[in-house]
Amino acid sequence: MKKILFVCTSNADRSPALEKYFREFYPEHKYKSAGINNFHCARKGNHYIEQADIDWADVLIFCEQIHQEIVFRNFSFYDEANPTKKKSGLILGLGEYEKGNINDNYLLKAKDKLKTILES
Repeated sequence: MKKILFVCTSNADRSPALEKYFREFYPEHKYKSAGINNFHCARKGNHYIEQADIDWADVLIFCEQIHQEIVFRNFSFYDEANPTKKKSGLILGLGEYEKGNINDNYLLKAKDKLKTILES
């Protein structure tokens, strides 16, 4: 079982949609989602990423490269069990999406990209 954290901008569209989708198709793992923009998360009542989320996760999945850059800059990214090793992360980089509507094509591309992580 892996603990997977999905990270996007405001935890409104992509990361919660990914969390829900993968929970359904890979129920043997645990999932959470968070946003990197405190202003937008607070305004929308969504979860803003915290150090505890990163500590909890085995793998972090970033919707875009900027999400990873902000997390690396603002949080400790080391594995507590092995302090010399950084936790693994993957940037999805799936491109455009329609706000408020993450379509099946987006989710299928994500599934294809994450398949090896989730099935290992």
